[in-house]
Amino acid sequence: MSDSVRAETPRNSDVCALGRKYGGWQADSPEAVICRQTYGH
Repeated sequence: MSDSVRAETPRNSDVCALGRKYGGWQADSPEAVICRQTYGH
């Protein structure tokens, strides 16, 4: 990843929130559970 991309990417991005919002994950879906276990969100 280039330095310019790193500089523009928030350090605290909540990938689980992105999955819920744009991926349509339900709170108890396998995807959401795996994300929480992996990323802690």
